[in-house]
Amino acid sequence: MVKHNNVIPNGHFRKHWQNYVKTWFNQPARKTRRRQARQKKAVKIFPRPTAGPLRPIVHGQTLKYNMKVRDGRGFSLEELKAAGIPKKLAPTIGIAVDHRRRNRSLESLQANVQRLKTYKAKLVVFPRRARKVKAGDSTPEELANATQVQGSYLPIVRERPSVELVKVTDEMKEFKAYYKLRLERTNKRHYGARLKKAAEAEKEEKKGLYVQGYSPTIHPTTSTDLSSIATFDVLSGSSAPQHSDLTMSRVIHGTMSAISWGILLPMGAITAHYLRHIQALGPAWFYAHAGIQLFAFVLGTVGPNTMNKFRKYWKSYHHFVGYSCVVLGFVNVFGGFEVMGASRSYAKLSYCLGLSTMIGVCIALEVNSWVVFGRKSKEEKMRREGLIGSSDKGSSGIHNHN
Repeated sequence: MVKHNNVIPNGHFRKHWQNYVKTWFNQPARKTRRRQARQKKAVKIFPRPTAGPLRPIVHGQTLKYNMKVRDGRGFSLEELKAAGIPKKLAPTIGIAVDHRRRNRSLESLQANVQRLKTYKAKLVVFPRRARKVKAGDSTPEELANATQVQGSYLPIVRERPSVELVKVTDEMKEFKAYYKLRLERTNKRHYGARLKKAAEAEKEEKKGLYVQGYSPTIHPTTSTDLSSIATFDVLSGSSAPQHSDLTMSRVIHGTMSAISWGILLPMGAITAHYLRHIQALGPAWFYAHAGIQLFAFVLGTVGPNTMNKFRKYWKSYHHFVGYSCVVLGFVNVFGGFEVMGASRSYAKLSYCLGLSTMIGVCIALEVNSWVVFGRKSKEEKMRREGLIGSSDKGSSGIHNHN
């Protein structure tokens, strides 16, 4: 009994399959007929070979089959010319010709030329007419001994690569193929970077020996190049290096420059800016300023004259030149560190610490000056308003801030 909603059984098992089957019961007869056809063809084309015309050796197409050789369509015109066979004569003596084919390999060209020469040496040419022999036809003896070639002639020999058996050594067993492959991949990946690094190293070694033709060029200005001294004899063409210890002179020069430009000059500016307001010092601040500045300004050594009508111009000029020298002094000291190759030395660190201390002192003195200036301004205002008398004047000994 059929259950559920299934497909109703409807099997088609009575098909006339015999009507759709093709048989080849005539193979024995076909074999006989093909053999008879070959025999008739051999009689018809006698004395030519039964395999047809001679064809060249060519390589298969694509990367998969280009190592295999096979029969080609026909010989190229270049191969026929190299073998000394005219292109119009070749088809008449059993040589296939393909005028579209081109030779892109010298090896295949030489192989096919040799194939043509071998064929030409074994070739027997029958005359068109038995009583009229032309140039290039074979002799009667060769014609009498000639036989028709059955099957393939000058077959293509496919050489198989020979396998050489060797004994496995301990060195072969210890060889790590995976490690070697990884190493070679790494070497290939870093080849360009390593080559560039080696070129830069070689350039660094030759640094300082810069010559173009017969003229010297600018060499680097590093400390090593600047300290190198040599004597060159123009007449003999010889040179001799001179060993001179300039380290101590360089250190002394750097120390004196740092003290003069980086310490004394700013201290002179600080002295003139902050000590000239202290009344108790009198003109001593000016002489201290002039001494510290090492007589940098000739006109400044005459002494301050506050009553001169050109005082305001001199003051502007003096302040501008003085502060400019202070800034240039700092720049000069740091430039000296760079030239000496001490940009990261303890000497530069010590100077930076001293400079920072000096800047901190300047900030503290500046704050104090503005506090005193504010206090004096307030007292002067109260004095003008009559709130305090002239006897209550402060005894701080500090004049008004200019």
